Amino acid sequence: MEKARQVFKAKDEYFIRNGAILLEKQISLQPSSIPKNTVFSHLHGQGIEVTCPISWLDRVRIATETSYALCFMHCGRSRPIVHLDVKSSSILLNESFTAKLSNFGSAVSIAPGEDYFQGISVEGTFGYIDPEYQETLRVTEKCDVYSFGVVLVEFLTGRNPSVMLRRRTNLVDDFAFSMEKNCILQIVDDVVQSQGSNEDIQAFAELAMRCIKKKGYERPTMREVTLELRRIQHLIRSKQNNGSG
Repeated sequence: MEKARQVFKAKDEYFIRNGAILLEKQISLQPSSIPKNTVFSHLHGQGIEVTCPISWLDRVRIATETSYALCFMHCGRSRPIVHLDVKSSSILLNESFTAKLSNFGSAVSIAPGEDYFQGISVEGTFGYIDPEYQETLRVTEKCDVYSFGVVLVEFLTGRNPSVMLRRRTNLVDDFAFSMEKNCILQIVDDVVQSQGSNEDIQAFAELAMRCIKKKGYERPTMREVTLELRRIQHLIRSKQNNGSG
């Protein structure tokens, strides 16, 4: 397996690798400035008290920033790079709540002209792993799209997919069932319910649902995901501006 050892010179400042904050034209080795909190810790309280939950607008913004990073990995180089371990604990948050994607230990690159990389064992974290990849071991960009979709569901519901698996329940299945029955508002968490509107919550939920489709070809690309998240972010801000006016 060829690990993605390249330094990401990303247009957007949304990468952390090997203790380095990666910027467009330089690498700043500043361990003290590396964010210590993650989306996981803020949603589920690991290592910190959840005394200040992430607001709905911040959830959408953090998701958008993370999608930029994944979009660059998939589309910004001659060889697409697949993260393979996208999860809420891989998204670090600094003091201003800016998202930094981290944890590239499982990443692989896909050779030019190839549609996938054939793995030999499953990489990633259970609860977030693409079921199609689990079955075929074929690594594509859509593996990340699925995992990112689970994170979107996590943002909506505040539920921990790994804990649910240990309890023999499945966050993705529960979410899909709620969408099918048109009762999504019954499983979103209190912050989302109190701060979001039906329109933007439904749009976010529908995007998450597209990302977690069982078949990779049915899922959107990360570029499409990013565009939709930007639209939802603009929708929320427009409503807030109109409300404050």
